[in-house]
Amino acid sequence: MTNLFVYGALMYEEVWRRIVSGEFRKINGQVSGYRRLAVKNEEYPGLVEGEGVVPGCIWFALDDDNLTRLDVFEGEYYERVPALALDDAGNRVQVHVYRFRGEFEDLLEEHDWNVEKFESTGLTKFLSRYVGFDHV
Repeated sequence: MTNLFVYGALMYEEVWRRIVSGEFRKINGQVSGYRRLAVKNEEYPGLVEGEGVVPGCIWFALDDDNLTRLDVFEGEYYERVPALALDDAGNRVQVHVYRFRGEFEDLLEEHDWNVEKFESTGLTKFLSRYVGFDHV
């Protein structure tokens, strides 16, 4: 079983439930040593190494089938790598995280991803574009 730190669209139940099967515990968390940048002409972010702390959520105890579904969803721009997250109480949690692949970093903006903008308009756009990931 693998814990997964997410920092973009996968923080939102509306997106998460279109990809995974089953119920998983989720808490708030963060990772250090990364930046969460906007992806050009997209609603979602990319995570790259850098100075900073990125807030997000930790989903616990994912099985291999759901991780495979998430890997397919994330696509070629991302690689799943081990990392260390902190929960809200400051406890260390071993996780995996989807990091933006170096060969695609030219697709990233120079500015951070705007969570508020995503929540106000981006989530609806994102869901309308990614309906193909619904599961039965």
